Amino acid sequence: IFEGDIVQAFTRYGTKHIYPIKYRNGTFWFGNWNWIEFLDRFQFREVIGNIYDNPALLGKAAKDIAADAAQGGLAPATENFELMGG
Repeated sequence: IFEGDIVQAFTRYGTKHIYPIKYRNGTFWFGNWNWIEFLDRFQFREVIGNIYDNPALLGKAAKDIAADAAQGGLAPATENFELMGG
């Protein structure tokens, strides 16, 4: 996993979450969950793209995230994003 990867993961109850990966304080974050919380809370984790090649996967926040990445930092992911068209 690399910073900027877009990951899709499901909770044990089947709730889908899609966030770009961000590194802070030596660990990666998936939305508001750090590495340990992510592994504990989410199942069926998959990298589905990255913010550079597949920004449309993030829907409405794609332009903001891509703009922040271009300026040297990623925007914090604070909400769930659904795949476009599904």
